[in-house]
Amino acid sequence: MKLSLREKLMVCLLVWVVGIYLFYNYAYTPVKNQATDWVQKNDVLREQLISAREIDNNIKGLENSRQNYQEKYTDLARQVPSAEYMPEVIDFVEQTAADSGLDLVLFNYEKDAGTQSSGGSNEKPETGAGAGSIIFDLTGRGSYYDIVTFLESLQEAPRIYSVTEVALLAGQRKIQMPEAVQEGGASPAAGAELNGVSAFDPDDIMLSLKFKAYYDGKIIPGVTEVDNRVEPVSSQRDNPFAP
Repeated sequence: MKLSLREKLMVCLLVWVVGIYLFYNYAYTPVKNQATDWVQKNDVLREQLISAREIDNNIKGLENSRQNYQEKYTDLARQVPSAEYMPEVIDFVEQTAADSGLDLVLFNYEKDAGTQSSGGSNEKPETGAGAGSIIFDLTGRGSYYDIVTFLESLQEAPRIYSVTEVALLAGQRKIQMPEAVQEGGASPAAGAELNGVSAFDPDDIMLSLKFKAYYDGKIIPGVTEVDNRVEPVSSQRDNPFAP
């Protein structure tokens, strides 16, 4: 069958149209739809990733805040420990006085009647909910340096010690000057006049001190109140919480 030129052109046009149709519907359109679907999925994944990063940052922020509050609470627990640490706190005061060279003449302590008892009474605590205090009454004798060393040790202690009363009474000593000593052109007679005169003795000062140490009856379990706990030295230490 011989086709005319016009018929040949029509057949070629038909084949071209059919080819375009098949390409568009079975090649281009599926790829385009798949690409569009991938773009949408990528957008969803991008949003999820951004959301996950925000959640992760929030979690890290909460964890940092938790650690920060944990450190602050731990520091506070070291300054105001639980009641079971009070014998250790008492021994620390006595040992610090000995290390400072202060000779203790009087060393009394008792639980503050105005604070909450260890049995959980309804008395109003002095330092906040669950808190209480031990009252110390201390009298010691030593040099000026001994007393300053002791007070500085209390100030730098890991626990909180609150001084309520303090008094110093210096001892006296007699001045004895050799008769032959002359100072500033003074005659031996003038030096002799100072013999037997009383003067303050910086090596004999009496310190009277009243102060408090605090405890908390509601320490959160698991909190480290001290890095390395030191047991009380004296096994006969009076327990201020004993009934």
